[in-house]
Amino acid sequence: MRQILSGIKARLGAFAILGNHDAYSNPALVISALRAHGIPVIKNASVPIEHGGARFWLAGIDDALEGQPDLGAAIKKIPAAEPIILLAHEPDFADEAALTPVDLQLSGHSHGGQIWIPGLGAPWLPLLARNYPRGFYKIENMVLYTNVGIGTIRAPIYQLRPRSYPHHPTNHVAASVHARQPTQSETTQTSYTTAPSTPAA
Repeated sequence: MRQILSGIKARLGAFAILGNHDAYSNPALVISALRAHGIPVIKNASVPIEHGGARFWLAGIDDALEGQPDLGAAIKKIPAAEPIILLAHEPDFADEAALTPVDLQLSGHSHGGQIWIPGLGAPWLPLLARNYPRGFYKIENMVLYTNVGIGTIRAPIYQLRPRSYPHHPTNHVAASVHARQPTQSETTQTSYTTAPSTPAA
């Protein structure tokens, strides 16, 4: 972990939030390790990111399953009409975030189901990752992107797992955003693998 953190280089800064496993194991140790490598943890707060005369706000919440998330506190100091990107570990938190001025939510948590069966989806998905398990979604006026990540949980296996990012993200983001329940034609027209929601287990 120390080697991985040391290799993270970000021109505008690196930031983190806690996930459910961080929150219920040893959050103080995780936060300390991240800070030791210059990566602050955003917890129910926001920071301005400025570049080239433009500015957006990066907000982060505590874990929705094991922590005490407070989106209101995270965005209350942000001036009206300024862009907001929200880091929220669990993607299904998007239903709440979409009722606020947040423009884009970035999430993980689902691991892409680890096992993804074409035409059926994932046999099992964790709580708060069952509505939006992977890829891009449009919810009200907000966009959500759920990254499937590179890790595993419980069984260390991946089978038929979708890509963790769009194949051509800069060229096809606008065309690839889809609603929560895309039609078959919409699904096949996207530039990367995505699928409708998987029912709760």
